[in-house]
Amino acid sequence: MTINPHDFRPITIEDRDSFQKIYKKHPITHSENSFATLFCWKQYAQTEFLITRGNIIVRTTVNGYVTYRAPIGTADDSVLRNVMDLALATGNAQPFFLFEEDQIEAYQELYPHFVFREDRNFFDYVYRTEMLAKLPGKEYLTIRKQLHKFHRTTDPSIEEVSAENMEEILEFLQKWCEWHECDKYEILKHESIALHTALKYFDALHLSGIVVRSGMNGAIIGMSVYEELSPDTLVVHYEKGLHENEGVYKELVNALAVRMEEKYLFIDRESDMGVPGLRDSKTRYHPDHFRKLFYLDLDATI
Repeated sequence: MTINPHDFRPITIEDRDSFQKIYKKHPITHSENSFATLFCWKQYAQTEFLITRGNIIVRTTVNGYVTYRAPIGTADDSVLRNVMDLALATGNAQPFFLFEEDQIEAYQELYPHFVFREDRNFFDYVYRTEMLAKLPGKEYLTIRKQLHKFHRTTDPSIEEVSAENMEEILEFLQKWCEWHECDKYEILKHESIALHTALKYFDALHLSGIVVRSGMNGAIIGMSVYEELSPDTLVVHYEKGLHENEGVYKELVNALAVRMEEKYLFIDRESDMGVPGLRDSKTRYHPDHFRKLFYLDLDATI
């Protein structure tokens, strides 16, 4: 078989069912492969795909740089080789990514002379839900203190994202973007587009969310958007809080974990993208494990 690069087409909301049918048979473990991520970031990544022989193959183009992802679906060496051929044909130094760790062994066997590297900046942080809910022991003492202070000073309440509060959420996000100057920074601008896309297609994407309201004035001061990644794992795609409300992010993490403790063993809070402050924040919650990303480094391949 030969995969024609011209057969790829842009991802649409109508494609979700096709993705989910394959994901049900072949559960994914990294947030970057979730349909919601692929769809909501489609403007930034120009996400395209095709399905062949029971496999989803994704291609992205960011600022003209084309990359392919390892196929997800029924193991098939011919498909694996075809995708690699497409990646190599781009001429790029890093044309190929693997987000599912069980794929790396197959590719290393097929291409023993290729160098596959880990990219720590895009490891997903995965936590035990019970730990985020209970925050036990000395390791979480500082977080517990900050949460207690937040509750004393803010008297927060939690509610679910719904059609009834969507207009308020959009106003909250506008305030958040003004504070962070989203229009000034490309990645924040694209993240804002992705989040607004998630909210626009909230039900069609089968997303859920919570908001934090201040007990002082009833205003929304934080929100998170999430979905089921796999039967035992919830993934949080977006967490946003107004920084003048110190402790709101800790409230989002804890409140969600308390709600989900009986349903999901793990919560995936995605990567830190190499941002030092974000890495410090996510590390303080003591992840149970990481979901790794691998890429093909042709410059290092002999």
